[in-house]
Amino acid sequence: MRLASFNVENLFARAMVMDKTQANAATRREVLGAQARATELLESAAYTGLEDDILAELGTLGAER
Repeated sequence: MRLASFNVENLFARAMVMDKTQANAATRREVLGAQARATELLESAAYTGLEDDILAELGTLGAER
């Protein structure tokens, strides 16, 4: 038996990042890059030494609050 879940909130947030009326191309690239980097950092086996980098990426994404 396989069990899967899907975060619908993420689906809509992702679409907002791609919306050309929300921001210019450079800002969209920055946000998508920050998301990719944050995901990469959070997949690390240990966060020791990565704390500042993680917080910086979360700050870029507005998720630090």
